[in-house]
Amino acid sequence: MTIPGKLTLATAITLTLILLSAHALQWTRLKVDNVTLALLGILFILPFLESIRKTRFGEFEAEMAPKEVAAIVAKAPSDLPTASAAGAMGAAESSPLLEFVRQDPQLGLAKLRIDIEQALRALHKNGKPTEDSGRIPTLSRMVNELERSGEMS
Repeated sequence: MTIPGKLTLATAITLTLILLSAHALQWTRLKVDNVTLALLGILFILPFLESIRKTRFGEFEAEMAPKEVAAIVAKAPSDLPTASAAGAMGAAESSPLLEFVRQDPQLGLAKLRIDIEQALRALHKNGKPTEDSGRIPTLSRMVNELERSGEMS
């Protein structure tokens, strides 16, 4: 167990003893209810979480191996491109939209959505030039029709 884990466990034990004493002495200013007990239970479990390797909740199952994580973290710097290569790649991919996203992410994403909607509408209009009902179809309907026609594959 690590030092923070030991400290957490010692804190939990101390709090439990204080709450047990207060409850046994019927100290009215300090109430021990279900929430307090649940929080103390969580505090007791925290130091032991690092020893849990496999967990399952319903159909969800996860397995954690600290040695594998440490090996991947140690290997990551050699797998990642160097800063100069990343800078050259970033300069090649520079566009006005990316600059706009860097300056104001929310407005940049809104602009990106507008551009995507315009492209979808143009594709849909090219696919059905004779149909003009006056109503603009919803995006999901346009995407479904484009998928059926095979233009979005």
